[in-house]
Amino acid sequence: MIKEVPLSETGVRRRIALLKSSGVIVKFTTIVAHEKVGPLVEAFVLVNLQPGADVRAFVRRAVRLANVREGSQLAGRFDSLLRIRAANNDAIADIANRIKGWAEVDRTETLIAQHRQRHVAGSRDAINESRGS
Repeated sequence: MIKEVPLSETGVRRRIALLKSSGVIVKFTTIVAHEKVGPLVEAFVLVNLQPGADVRAFVRRAVRLANVREGSQLAGRFDSLLRIRAANNDAIADIANRIKGWAEVDRTETLIAQHRQRHVAGSRDAINESRGS
């Protein structure tokens, strides 16, 4: 921002603080270049629960696990979808097997992501992320 706005670093910091305090800037978001962090594997685990199990309680419990990045309650064949990111396939399997062992879980299906493309808010360009070998 300093290069694009003819203000000193202090001036830019003051301007940002003013925009935050006035509510124009609501939050900051960091987008991590995962390919630069190291070889990470992303997986999606579809989960069916036992009849009568509390899906919301299951999702709340699952997202407390360190590598579970996101959980959703679903309408359809599966009750829940979990997004997991770990160092390798073995780590993904360990997490999925741990979840599979929970009393309320009937069955799981794990899908390993090979390529990702996602939209970044405020950008017309999508970000491509391929799984490294």
